[in-house]
Amino acid sequence: MRINGAMALTLGSTSTTTTPAKGQGKAGFLISTSHNRPNTPPSIQSSNCTPSIPVIQSHSHLNNTIPLVPVIPPIVQPSDHLNTTQLFPVTPITPVNPINNLLKDNSTMPVSSNSTLSSTRIPPITPLALHNFTLHADRLSVVYTPTPQQLSSLIVNIKTIPGYINNTNTGHGSYNHFASISVKPDGLSRSSTLVIQFDPKNKIKGSSPLRIEYNPSSADMALVVSILDSLFFNAFNLTHVNGFITRTDLACDIQNFNINDYLFYRPRVKTTFSFHGDSLETLYIGNMRSSVSFCIYDKNKEQLVNFKIEPLHPHLTRIEARLRGRFPIDQLHTRLVKALDSLFITPYTTHSDDYYWQKFLDHCQRRGVNKALSGYTTNHQRKLKKWLNLFPLSELLGDRLEIGVGEVVSSVLFPSITAL
Repeated sequence: MRINGAMALTLGSTSTTTTPAKGQGKAGFLISTSHNRPNTPPSIQSSNCTPSIPVIQSHSHLNNTIPLVPVIPPIVQPSDHLNTTQLFPVTPITPVNPINNLLKDNSTMPVSSNSTLSSTRIPPITPLALHNFTLHADRLSVVYTPTPQQLSSLIVNIKTIPGYINNTNTGHGSYNHFASISVKPDGLSRSSTLVIQFDPKNKIKGSSPLRIEYNPSSADMALVVSILDSLFFNAFNLTHVNGFITRTDLACDIQNFNINDYLFYRPRVKTTFSFHGDSLETLYIGNMRSSVSFCIYDKNKEQLVNFKIEPLHPHLTRIEARLRGRFPIDQLHTRLVKALDSLFITPYTTHSDDYYWQKFLDHCQRRGVNKALSGYTTNHQRKLKKWLNLFPLSELLGDRLEIGVGEVVSSVLFPSITAL
């Protein structure tokens, strides 16, 4: 609609498309305004041919119009310094907590097509069962209460074991009788020791007089059985079947698995990191004195530094579940599987298309998922954990986990006849 020979601009719409006036040929203009940035002036895009003084025409079927005057571009001399701040004022940007804007505005996770994350309940990584991994008991502490007849035999025979030390009249040790014997098999580069302790100095109610500790995966089991059976008749079977476990470590060594490529999460526990430069080397999840904790580290680095063993695989990560307390040995299998169910894993990507989501992932990788989630409400934490697509370690290891844990328990309780 024309008003006094000028063109009219429609109000109430977010964008107005102009059409060329008569005689202007192909010249045309697009004026766009945005409710999201009220301080941003309209942007003008011209076509191939730009007239000296543009004339703007509106849609003729709209009623709310105001007259516009011709737009005359400012003349800037070469010596002038153009102040772009005055022409295009910039709204100050208020710093925001990472992904708060996503939590408020989006109901779907900020994932692009090339992201490794997934919003579905499909494992975000290749199941670890397809990787080569091994399970073994890395440490075992057993306590046992001998019968009076066994006790009398134990008092005499423990003194005949090489490495025996009597701490009865000294302030050393927590037990009056102590023996440490090497049980390293032939060909093993590092040491392996069987520790036998008897008669605790602080006799707490319910404590057991006899304590045994060794590493089943690196010990000569034939020698272990022989030494224990010298204490009293059938000592190995009695201690390992009727005794109580106070500490055990289940080691899961995964080949071609880089610790820096994943995030590890266990709800409501503290996570401690050890970095070498930008590379993560060791991760402690949970209090090391609690009933369940995890130590995850680069096994290649540990073998090279401590034992001068060259790595056989590009990456070798050990996930070590540590169980403490006092529980019957027949509960070992159930407790190990339950512990592995409590540890969650998801990939860590460094190429997310969303800046704020990437900052959140970096925060998780450097300080832990629990710490990164602590700044959000319960509802937001629930949404973020869903976006992370966390999977329990036991599910990623697959059916081989149950079989593997069963084999570990059997090898600890009932060493094979060939090994003896």
